[in-house]
Amino acid sequence: MSARYGYLPDKESPSATWTFLENGVNKIMTKLQEGMNLKDYMDLYTAVHNFCTATKPVGPSSSPSHGMSNRGGASLLGEDLYSKLILYLDQHVNGILTQSQSYHGEDLLRFYIREWKRYTTAAEYINNLFRYLNRHWVRREMDEGRKGAYDII
Repeated sequence: MSARYGYLPDKESPSATWTFLENGVNKIMTKLQEGMNLKDYMDLYTAVHNFCTATKPVGPSSSPSHGMSNRGGASLLGEDLYSKLILYLDQHVNGILTQSQSYHGEDLLRFYIREWKRYTTAAEYINNLFRYLNRHWVRREMDEGRKGAYDII
């Protein structure tokens, strides 16, 4: 990874946490075949866990809520990461769509097969990385009947 993961971001800073996570998520989504060491992966997992369990509630989220209500306190902790990850994945998939437009016929099919394999493998890593968020924040949102909350990947 381009950033060294010897440090963890401030668990009460949504922007520092997302910047840290985005670098790792991007590597997983685009360069997983180059490998990722366990320490770096565990640092990413720990950053998600630390942020979701921070005791200091953050201020109102500046990111889109994707159908979630803007409730205060701890509920925003998960919502902020969730919204930023959804935005990242939307942009990533749109980038793949843009790339696909230069292919035709069998080349297009080969492109989609290659990208589908890459995406599904990366999705397993991302799902595990955000497991804590799925088990606690997403599950609570779903249990409370909130529309638009789904397990990550």
